Amino acid sequence: MNPNLDPSGDAALFASFSEVIGRLINEYAFGDLKALDATLEKVLTWDEATGNGFTSTKAHKDEWLKTRQGLKGMRKQVMANGDSIRAQRKANGLANRN
Repeated sequence: MNPNLDPSGDAALFASFSEVIGRLINEYAFGDLKALDATLEKVLTWDEATGNGFTSTKAHKDEWLKTRQGLKGMRKQVMANGDSIRAQRKANGLANRN
């Protein structure tokens, strides 16, 4: 995240986007944990290999690495807690596709 961005611009748009469809995306994604893990792996691979035209990964290296570590940690946590996640989804009336 670039702390110098105008908070009423892209940051506000992203927050609004997340509020409107974020829950729906998460409900779908967490319904198939194996597919979610594979997708997150592809995201990390793509991110490492692809230049970022929005926020410099060189100028903001610490933030970029922190974000990547957070995503890697989330992957591990999701896979380690798969049974619990599936049980909670079932209790909430959500489908588990694997």
